[in-house]
Amino acid sequence: MFRGKKYKESAKLIDRAVQYEPVEALGLVVKGASAKFDETVELHIKLGVDSRHADQQVRGAVVLPNGTGKTRKVLVFAKDAKVAEAQEAGADYVGGMELVEKITKENWFDFDVVVASPDMMGIVGRLGKVLGPKGLMPSPKAGTVTPNVGAAVKEIKADEEGNITSVVTVRLEGKQIDGRFQMVPLEGSEEERQCGLLLIAAGFTGCQSYVAEAFGLARDNRGSIVTTGYRTENPRIFAAGDCRRGQSLVVWAITEGRACAKEVDQALMGYTNLV
Repeated sequence: MFRGKKYKESAKLIDRAVQYEPVEALGLVVKGASAKFDETVELHIKLGVDSRHADQQVRGAVVLPNGTGKTRKVLVFAKDAKVAEAQEAGADYVGGMELVEKITKENWFDFDVVVASPDMMGIVGRLGKVLGPKGLMPSPKAGTVTPNVGAAVKEIKADEEGNITSVVTVRLEGKQIDGRFQMVPLEGSEEERQCGLLLIAAGFTGCQSYVAEAFGLARDNRGSIVTTGYRTENPRIFAAGDCRRGQSLVVWAITEGRACAKEVDQALMGYTNLV
C-alpha cells in the first residue's frame, strides 16, 4: 500500500513491540500529527464485556478541560412566573406555543440548549421529531426538564462569553416510591466541578413520564407504557420498543417496530399483508 512521506515519518516514531504508558502514547500522537487541520484520534479499549447484555453496557460522562469557545444560546419553554425567572437567569428565548410554531413552521434552530418546565412538556413533546435527532430534546436526566428553570439556565449559561466553566452534579440513590423503583437525588451530595466541555451519555430505564402524560397513557410499575399487544388504552395510539418493554436491544426495536406496523395496518385496513 502506498504511504506518503509524512505518514512514513510519523510511523517511525512508533515501536510496535513496545507497550507505551498513556502519557507517553499521547505525546507520540501529538508529535506525529503533521496535518494543517485538527486531526482526530481513535481510542480502542478492550473492556471484556458483552454489550448485547443490558447490564454490561458501558455508559459514562467525560469532562474535558477546554471548551469549544462557542457562545451557547438557551431557549426556555415556560409560562406564568417561570417566564420572568428564566429571563432574569439570562435565557436568550423564553415562550410557549409561539416558539413551537416558529420551530415547526420556520425551521428555526438558532439555539444550542432547550430547557423546559414539566408543565410545558405537553406542547414540547410535539417537537420530539425535530429536536430529538439534533440532540436538543429536553430531558429530566440531562437536567433540562426542571421546575427550577432559572437555576438550570444559570448552570448552562456559564460565563459572560457563553462558555461553560463549571457543572453542578448530584449523586442519585434508588428508592421505592409509590410502588415504583426510582432514582432520586441524595440530599447534600451537590458538587460544583470545573468544566470546559460536558459530554453526557444517559442510559434508558423506561418511558419518560411526560410522554405518557401528554397522551394520557397508563404506565406500569417499571415506567413502561401499558399495552394490549401494541395498542395502548387509547385505541388510536400504539407503542413499541423501549417505551413499551423497557430498556432492550436494537434487535428488539426492529422486531417490535415491524410487529407494531403490522398491528397498525390491521387496525386501519381490517386486514394486513405485512409479514
